[in-house]
Amino acid sequence: MIIDLIKILSNDNLIKFSILLILVQSNPVTPKIPADDKEILNSKYLEVKPYSNEITFIYAHGAQQYTDKQRDKFSQQMAKVHEKLLLKANKSELVYNNLLEAGKLQINPEARIYYWGDKNNENISELRLQLDYFQDYYKKFVGSLRKKLVFPLHDLVWLARSQNKKKIVQGLFEIVKEETDQGKSIVLFGHSAGSIVIYDFIIYRAPLINLYQQLQKSADKVYSEDIEFFKNNPFTCAQALLDAGVGKINEEGDLVGIFAGIVEVEYKPEIAGLKRDFFHERLTLVNKFTQDSCITPKELKGLVTFGSPLAISASMQQSDLEGKQARRLVKYIAKEGIFWLHINHLKDIIGIPISADNFVQEETNKIPIEARPKTPGFLTNNPKKRYGSSFLGAHSWYLRSDDGFSKLIIRTYEKGLQENLSN
Repeated sequence: MIIDLIKILSNDNLIKFSILLILVQSNPVTPKIPADDKEILNSKYLEVKPYSNEITFIYAHGAQQYTDKQRDKFSQQMAKVHEKLLLKANKSELVYNNLLEAGKLQINPEARIYYWGDKNNENISELRLQLDYFQDYYKKFVGSLRKKLVFPLHDLVWLARSQNKKKIVQGLFEIVKEETDQGKSIVLFGHSAGSIVIYDFIIYRAPLINLYQQLQKSADKVYSEDIEFFKNNPFTCAQALLDAGVGKINEEGDLVGIFAGIVEVEYKPEIAGLKRDFFHERLTLVNKFTQDSCITPKELKGLVTFGSPLAISASMQQSDLEGKQARRLVKYIAKEGIFWLHINHLKDIIGIPISADNFVQEETNKIPIEARPKTPGFLTNNPKKRYGSSFLGAHSWYLRSDDGFSKLIIRTYEKGLQENLSN
C-alpha cells in the first residue's frame, strides 16, 4: 500500500502540532506494543484451530427474500437442495476423491442459511408499493417481468453502497466464524444478489493482500524492521488493514493509505519520523486483526454463485479496489486450490456467465509444479444444457428444482475439475 506523505506549511512546532492533531482525530494512537508482544500476536495468527472433518455449506439468498415467510421458504428450499447434494456428492468420483479427499472429509448435514433481507426490508416495502400502483395498468406479463428485473437490480445498487456492504459482509463473517472456529471448512453459495454478498465477503475478508510486498514499495515511509516482520507471514485481508488503522476507504471506494488525501506541501524529516512511529504502532496490530477479521487459508473450499448478476456488478464498479482484489482472488484460487462454480439457467435474464475461466489456469501455470495444490483451483461456468423452466420462472428455477439444480452443481464441478486436470 502506498502511503502518501504529509507536507504542511508553517514552522516546525506548528508542523508537529498539526500532524499529531490529524492523527489523534482520525485514528486515536494506541500504546506501543513491545517487540515480545509482537511475536505473541504473530504466533496467534498461526495458531492451529480445532480440527473437524466437516465442510459446512452456507447459503445466502437473493432478491425478494425480505420477510419471515420468504426467509422460511428459502431455508426450506435450500434444505432440499442440500439434502440432494449430500447424496450426489458421495456418488461422484471426482467430488469424492478431490473435494472430500477420498472420504477424509464430509459435508455437514446441516445447511447454514445467511439471511440479510431484513436489513433491506424498509427500502423494498416502498418499492413494492410503487410497483403495485402501476400493476392495474399493465398486462400480467409486463408486470411480472418488471418485478423480476426491478428487485434484483435494486439489491445490486443497494449492495454497492459501502455502508450497506459493510454490515452485510459482517453478518456473513459472524456465521462463517461460528463454523471455522470449530475447525470446519466452508463452501459459500449465493443466489442472485446473494452472489454479490459472498463475492464482497471474499474481497474484504480473504487474505488476498501481500502486505510485505506493499510495504517494500513504501520502504522510505516505514521502519525496515516493520517490513521484515511480515516477510514470513505476509498475507492479510482488506478488512484487517482497515481495522488496524493502516488504510481507509476514500470517497471513490478505494483502499488507500491512512494519510492519503492530506495536502502535501514540502517534505520535513520531523513529519517522516512521526509517521514512521505511527505506522509502527498500527502495523503491530495488523496480525491481531488478521486473526480477528479475516478467514485463514484452507478454510474456504469453494464458491457457488447462481442466478448471478456479478457480471453487471463488475461493469458498474467505480473504484479499483474490487478490480485489484479480483485479480488477487484469481491468484488465490490457483494457489489454494479453491473452486468457483458460476451457474446460470440458460433462460435466466438476470444470471450472466463470466469469462474468467482461463485466468485461473494461467496463474496455476506460474506456480512451480511441486508447489501446486493437489486438487487444482478453477473457475467455471455451468455446461450449456437446457433445463425445464419458463422465461419468467428461470431466475427462481434453482430454488424450485432441488433435484435438477443439485445435479447441475455436481456436473459443473466435474466439468471444471476435468478441464483443469487435463491441462
